[in-house]
Amino acid sequence: MAELKKFKVAREHQGDKITDDGSVVHRFAEGDTRLADPVIVKTLVDSGVLIDPDAPKAGELRSDGPTIAEFVGAGYLAKNYPPKGYASRSTKKEIAAAIAEQDLAAKGAGGAQTGKSEGDSTETKVEPGVETKAEPASPPPPPPPARRSRAANKASPAAQTKAE
Repeated sequence: MAELKKFKVAREHQGDKITDDGSVVHRFAEGDTRLADPVIVKTLVDSGVLIDPDAPKAGELRSDGPTIAEFVGAGYLAKNYPPKGYASRSTKKEIAAAIAEQDLAAKGAGGAQTGKSEGDSTETKVEPGVETKAEPASPPPPPPPARRSRAANKASPAAQTKAE
């Protein structure tokens, strides 16, 4: 059995649970505290009936994100650090140095960084939710040749010579 946790009841709830012993009715009153297995009450937590004490609060930043070195090492742009929803684990000086290093590398490659390295097919990752300018798309491939209908095939001279 998993370790039990205390959950606070966010809103009143009544439900039925079918067990080996039959149907069991459970009632939760708003403000109560319940001791439960997190796996079993996951649906109640997801629906807002119970509050998980370990869940991050709204607007609270997570502290288990990457450092600037890890972020850039994974291929992301330094100017997008820290990732959305995460607190910075690097100093402002380290972040500024990483941004300056990427800007210098972009200038050395012949212009602004576009998301791809010059002479390299690797693509720089961009954090989800961050807008980037799309590169011009290549022209679409030509359409496939038109298919002939069965009626057109029957009327063709080649089809008539085969029939004879």
